[in-house]
Amino acid sequence: MRRAFAAAFLAVLASVPLHAQSPTPDPRAAAQESLLRADARWSDTTARGGLPTGFTSMLAEDAVYLHPGADAVRGRAAIRAFLAAQPATAGTVLRWQALRSAVSGDGASGYTTGVSHVVVAGADGAPETRFGSYVTFWRRGGDGQWAAVATMHARPPLRDPLRLPAGWRRAAA
Repeated sequence: MRRAFAAAFLAVLASVPLHAQSPTPDPRAAAQESLLRADARWSDTTARGGLPTGFTSMLAEDAVYLHPGADAVRGRAAIRAFLAAQPATAGTVLRWQALRSAVSGDGASGYTTGVSHVVVAGADGAPETRFGSYVTFWRRGGDGQWAAVATMHARPPLRDPLRLPAGWRRAAA
């Protein structure tokens, strides 16, 4: 009897389709992964395209840039002009790597933070590498693309003082 019961049980079990339960994907995890890819793509574009073109490529129109030793620069065009006015811009290579990121519950905003390194011409003209850190706040558009809306790079002081583009005034405190 036990054999008959076991055989019947196995026959029923074999006839029931088995469906593997796959875990429900976390939409925030997917958003965070796409944010990290956007951050890495922006670093690569900046390193290849140089300053100011590569760096401004993923900025939102209303972005804010906080540069060490300078007032906040607002707007993509103004950030491009600011970077173009710096004396070492042509030979500068900037790269960074995210170490931490997070996204909002709805996946529409997030931040990345990590380490950066910039290669500039040293006092003797030889390449000099400087290390720093950064934090960027991102906004995700309706098309799913990320745009940097606020970013700050902190690194050791530059050899040359900052220069403002022609016609610019320092902001009042």
